[in-house]
Amino acid sequence: MVGPVPVGVNKFVFQADAPKPELIPHNDIVGVTVILITCSYLEKEFVRIGYYVNNEYLDEELRENPPEQIAYDKLYRSILAEKPRVTRFPINWDNPQQEEQPPLVTEDQVQKESTENAEWEDMEA
Repeated sequence: MVGPVPVGVNKFVFQADAPKPELIPHNDIVGVTVILITCSYLEKEFVRIGYYVNNEYLDEELRENPPEQIAYDKLYRSILAEKPRVTRFPINWDNPQQEEQPPLVTEDQVQKESTENAEWEDMEA
């Protein structure tokens, strides 16, 4: 839990313990998954941030013929930290009883509009 935080742009370092492999279903350990961070105010979610994660064997032989028992020491985790998926939700900051609304925009939409605006500005120049 982070807070209270001052009004404005804020940053923090998120640290967490490594997952406990024995709690993860065997079929879900190798392959693509996500790290999902949600931020809420008065139990209302206002932003969701997702990062794609790929757990794989670096050794080509192990990738093509994975062992029956997972070799955790041979797995490599790659987190696509440079490309988070951000979804913002409008909430009523003053009245937590108000019904939730659909997401305002996703980070993909913001990036697309930013690219389109840059192309439009280039055409005007």
